[in-house]
Amino acid sequence: MSVQSPSPIFSFKRGRAGISPVIATIVLIVAAIALGLLVASLAGGLCISIGRQEGFHVIDAKAYYTQANNKVCVSITFKNMGASTISGITVNIISPISGSLGVGTTTLPPGAATSASGCVAAGNVAPGSVLVVQIQGTTGTGSIIRTIVEVPVV
Repeated sequence: MSVQSPSPIFSFKRGRAGISPVIATIVLIVAAIALGLLVASLAGGLCISIGRQEGFHVIDAKAYYTQANNKVCVSITFKNMGASTISGITVNIISPISGSLGVGTTTLPPGAATSASGCVAAGNVAPGSVLVVQIQGTTGTGSIIRTIVEVPVV
């Protein structure tokens, strides 16, 4: 009776090489970099959403002078860039003349946009002047936020 040789699965042949140490090192480095990039991208997205500032982003602002009735008409479109609803929104011209603009909606959910427009007596404002307009609202936590916009009159 002859003894069978062990299965080749369990044999260790010393002359046979596995993965080269250089290739193994390169594979480990690539895997570590990929894992690091994945963690950084996930953490970056988390930091951006946590650190999001409440406020308005002005999309468009225009002002023009109408000589026929001596008025300045203003139109501003803006967006809620924060993570909470902004309510009690008002839009006012604060310099060099004063006046209120009618706001399309006074409550803006996150990411929503609205516009404000109106015409006010021009006073000493003429084409080439710059109006200072303030957009104001209250966040869900009760904080008042303001954005100031300079709008050239054409």
